[in-house]
Parts: sequence; C-alpha cells; structure tokens
Amino acid sequence: MGELNYVNTFKVNMLYGGPEEGGWWFDVGYPVESICFETASEASNALNLIRAKWNERNKSEGNKEPSSVNCDGYYQTWLGNKYAEAFPRERPHYE
Repeated sequence: MGELNYVNTFKVNMLYGGPEEGGWWFDVGYPVESICFETASEASNALNLIRAKWNERNKSEGNKEPSSVNCDGYYQTWLGNKYAEAFPRERPHYE
C-alpha cells in the first residue's frame, strides 16, 4: 500500500441492503474532493483544516450523520493512498 498522501472527502450515506436478518444496510460514499500532497506528513498536517471545512458545510447544510434515518448525505474526510473513488465498487450481497 502506498503512502497516505491524499486527503479525500466523500459524501457518505447508508443504503438498504435487503430484508435478511431483519434488514441490513451498507455504507456508500461519493468523492467530492481529493487533494494530493507531496508527503504523508503534509497530508496529515492539512487533514484537520480540511475536515473542519467540510464539517462546517455539514452544519450549514443541516446534514445528519449516516447513522440517522434522516441522512441525505454527510461529508467525511480521511487520509488515503490514492485519488478518491466511490465505494463500494459493487453492491454487497447478504451471506
């Protein structure tokens, strides 16, 4: 795995997976921003500032966290080792 030199922000939500075992849900995320830094240290130093920017946007838009049934998307920011991609790549199946 590569160096964690990206700061990636996603709009995250939960989707209904199916009725098995009383119903199950899974996380989805759509990239809204991906910033590459020269080093992991630079990315780590920038993380809190970028996260704060998106948390302010959550507040100003009235976004609810993904655990809420009223969630319609919530910005979350993490360190990554590559450019942000939507997740999951394939819809999960109950097993």
